[in-house]
Amino acid sequence: MKNLIAFIVLTVSLQAQSEDPFTQCANCHSFKKGAHGLGPSLYKSWGRVAGTKKGFRYSSAMKNSKIKWDEKSLENYIKAPQGFIPGNRMPFAGIEDASLRKKIIEVIKNKGQ
Repeated sequence: MKNLIAFIVLTVSLQAQSEDPFTQCANCHSFKKGAHGLGPSLYKSWGRVAGTKKGFRYSSAMKNSKIKWDEKSLENYIKAPQGFIPGNRMPFAGIEDASLRKKIIEVIKNKGQ
């Protein structure tokens, strides 16, 4: 099941790259307060410590990471989620394209405050 979810997320993300850069993230995340999906809501996530949003069940790896979400941490996480926070539950391989990562980070920065 985990592999199926990862495959679906990856397929959708590849299709979405030509659209709004956040489209691929919106399959699991939203910016609505308390609207958690497969991933937590990103409402007021900018500058927040990872794994601290109430109402979402985070992995121990995420809760114990003590990472603060900013441009540098999001750059590293979006590039390689498992490499940056080993053991987290995000079923996503990451984004190689640096310009796409930057666009996604800008969306999160602007909408996640």
